[in-house]
Amino acid sequence: MQPIVLKSGLRVKIRQYEHPRDFEGVAEINRLSLRVSFNYLYEPFSRKSPDLFLVAEDTTKFKKIGFVLVDINGLRGVKHSSLIYAIAVHPDYRRLGIGKLLINELVQRLRTNHVKIKTIYLHVQETNEGAITFYKNYGFKEKTFLKKFYSWGEGAYRLYYEL
Repeated sequence: MQPIVLKSGLRVKIRQYEHPRDFEGVAEINRLSLRVSFNYLYEPFSRKSPDLFLVAEDTTKFKKIGFVLVDINGLRGVKHSSLIYAIAVHPDYRRLGIGKLLINELVQRLRTNHVKIKTIYLHVQETNEGAITFYKNYGFKEKTFLKKFYSWGEGAYRLYYEL
């Protein structure tokens, strides 16, 4: 994929995660952005569905600035679906359209390479109003609310997007 030039002038490339080359950069974004560490999933997910573990890179600085970590049929009991385990953008690069670029590329890859997948699911903390608004503006819909979904006791909304 060729770099995309955003309105801000930032040049971004969305590409497949490469293990171990991308590990530290993605782990740093995870640490800065999410309460849960997904580091233990990077290597197995890069083998299982390599085309669905995506990294956003600032091509000028060669810096990892976002990622999305996805599993096929990751939601137990739901066939023909995918589950976004994590999506995060480095704090210095938020509100520039990086998250939308990551989801756009994910949707395109699912429609092209995984045609049996009909739905994308994700979970979002009930207090993360910015993320909830972002996903709903993208077209995700609320499926259900899960009380005490996270280990620290917070609930989550399960959202879905039909492909």
